[in-house]
Amino acid sequence: MFERTGDEHHGWHWAQTPPRRACQVRVRLRVLDHPVVIAGDLQLARVESLAGGVRVVNFLRYGTEIDRKSCVVAGRPLPLVGHQTLLVVMKHPNGTADTVLDDTAVRVCLDAPACYGRIVLVNVVPVVCGNARYLRPKALLEDAATYGANHWQQVSLTGERRPLTAAKLRACDAHNPKMVAQTTGDCAVPGLRNAAVIRQILLLRPDADVLLATGALRCAIETGGQALGLAYRHLLATLAPLADLKRLYVLGVCADRQYGKSPCPQNPRDAVPLVDGAWVMHPVALGRCGRRQVLVPKD
Repeated sequence: MFERTGDEHHGWHWAQTPPRRACQVRVRLRVLDHPVVIAGDLQLARVESLAGGVRVVNFLRYGTEIDRKSCVVAGRPLPLVGHQTLLVVMKHPNGTADTVLDDTAVRVCLDAPACYGRIVLVNVVPVVCGNARYLRPKALLEDAATYGANHWQQVSLTGERRPLTAAKLRACDAHNPKMVAQTTGDCAVPGLRNAAVIRQILLLRPDADVLLATGALRCAIETGGQALGLAYRHLLATLAPLADLKRLYVLGVCADRQYGKSPCPQNPRDAVPLVDGAWVMHPVALGRCGRRQVLVPKD
């Protein structure tokens, strides 16, 4: 897994926006994945709802690397003026197919400053779940209680679909929380540690800037009271030294009215104002306000 981040020729392929999108975008990318086993079942590829919502998968996605120099927008090359790398820190990876560009990837390709020729989307946690709610225990069990025993389907490596038994559902329900703990918790497994992968990418790309773009984390990020908040706190500690070099940025901050007034780094999908067709990125540092960790402007 770690070697893949340094192999310049492995795994690149073309991805593009869905055909119905008004403005078509096409770009080369590669995913930095690591295989895992769900509930001890080597043949289980994923768990999804009857509506097709994928919530548990048999891999961890540590990042998506985008060759922005290859980007074509409506048939025309994207005008770039540099080759620098930008790491964009999101909450958790999406579960879309590797060949389909989601809205976040499109916004990053179109709106990042022209000096960035390579973009790497990394994550607070590398667990693909579709919705952060499914990173915590009992989320699958609660949905099964609400929507019925057949709500969750297991999909094998061959594509065969079957309802989950009660015992298999309990085992699958524990998978995502286990992966969060093993990749980002206080006792994370060394070979799976998310921060170690991000540190390695930064070592391989000494010119890289980091953009915090998590949006609302739906938890107390200041104290790390929940698993996702704890993972974010650990990652901020890893990235904090970049602030002194003015290499740690946000697009802006916004308060999340539903989950508290703490300012959160804006997401690329937010209505971020553009200047000359690109984001304005603001340097920040990690500070404290009492017991809370906060992001403060960097002079």
